[in-house]
Amino acid sequence: SDAAIIFGLDSNGNMGKVMECLECRGNSFGNAKVGPDELSGVTEMAEEAFMDCDGIGQVDLKSSSLSKVPERAFALTDQLGSVLLPETCTTIGRGAFWDSGLYYIEVPHTVTLVQPEAFADVETTDEYQSVSCQNDQYIKYQSNGDPEYINQSSGHKTITAYCVKDTAMDTYAEDYYYINPEYY
Repeated sequence: SDAAIIFGLDSNGNMGKVMECLECRGNSFGNAKVGPDELSGVTEMAEEAFMDCDGIGQVDLKSSSLSKVPERAFALTDQLGSVLLPETCTTIGRGAFWDSGLYYIEVPHTVTLVQPEAFADVETTDEYQSVSCQNDQYIKYQSNGDPEYINQSSGHKTITAYCVKDTAMDTYAEDYYYINPEYY
């Protein structure tokens, strides 16, 4: 598209799936804010769709019909500050926000599953090639398939999760000291 986002088309020829946000978005091309209008009608997002897009500061998915934030969708997005999820969202995938700059996320009550370590800081290295990233950086995996985490007991950036009390996001926040729920 002319907004440095590649979309997959649905059976009617409409933009239905975010395939990839190009790295130039927000840096040398387009706005640092993605959505809501340009994401209207989106029902799906590819894994790693926004991964390594350091020029993105905010993503507003509220006008989309997205049901899942897939694995590593926003991994390694250093400048990403906030994400607003739609009421249709039910799942936040494993590692969806690994090593992102995220400090604020709006999570609707419809989210019933937040997979483990969705917001973790992970170790990146140029010695492992499990998940391709830019600048010859890769996410280092342990033998059991989990990423190698950093800052697990202290030092992790704080993330404010705007959510409904006693929902999946609120319960998830209980297990991760760096996620602070605020209720609406």
